[in-house]
Parts: sequence; structure tokens; C-alpha cells
Amino acid sequence: MKKFKLDPVLNYRKMLEDVECQKLSEVQLEKKKLLDSIDETRKKLETYYENLEKRRNEGVLIQELMLLEKNVQHHLELLENLTEKLGQMEKKVEKQQKALKEASRNKKLLKNLKDKFVEKEKELLQQKEQAEIDEIAVLFHKR
Repeated sequence: MKKFKLDPVLNYRKMLEDVECQKLSEVQLEKKKLLDSIDETRKKLETYYENLEKRRNEGVLIQELMLLEKNVQHHLELLENLTEKLGQMEKKVEKQQKALKEASRNKKLLKNLKDKFVEKEKELLQQKEQAEIDEIAVLFHKR
């Protein structure tokens, strides 16, 4: 049976698919870390808000109140930045998913081509075998 000449290309496409899959998992891990960071920042912000309201009700010094408000403002800005990064990360994940789909599609196309090639080669081999069997049968029948 003939060897499929595009095996190296198929192997290369499989390697590309594996690389894209690895990149996707790395990007998803980054996104998870970012989501965890956002949750942590939200919790801190809620705690600071509660602390600020509690201190306002107790009656604190203006300097302490300003410090608490700055802390809350800082965490609000941090949360906004993290949310913006999350949007960018989601776009990155989508882009990586598209790249993985494209790599998978390319590999699958080549795999289908190989399968058709192998099937055709099997048919040709079977036809040759059948012709040889028929020839042998004719030779034995003539004896």
C-alpha cells in the first residue's frame, strides 16, 4: 500500500492544534485568576464601604474620614481597571477559541483526506487481490 505523502503535514497540523489548545487553557487560567481578583476586590470594597458608613455614624475625625474615602476610591478604581482587563481577557479567550477551531478544522480536513486516501488504497488492493484470486481460480479450473 502506498504511503500517505501528507503525513508530515497532518502531524504538523495536530501539533498546531495542541499548541492552540495549550494557549487557550493558559488564557482561560488567566481569566479565572482575574475573576478571582475581581471578587476579592469587590469584597474588600464592600468591607470598606461598611466601615466608612459605620465610622460616619460614630462621628470620626475629618482626616480619618478622608483617608477611608480615599481607600474606597482607590478600590473603586482598581475594580474598574480589573473589569476593563476582564473585557480584554474575554476578547482574548474568544480569539484563542477561534484559533483553536481553525486549527482543529484544518487538521480534520487533512485527516478526512487521509481517510479517503487509505480507503481508496484498500479498494485498489482488494481489486488486485480479487483479480489474482480470479486468475488462480481460472488456472486451477483449466487443469
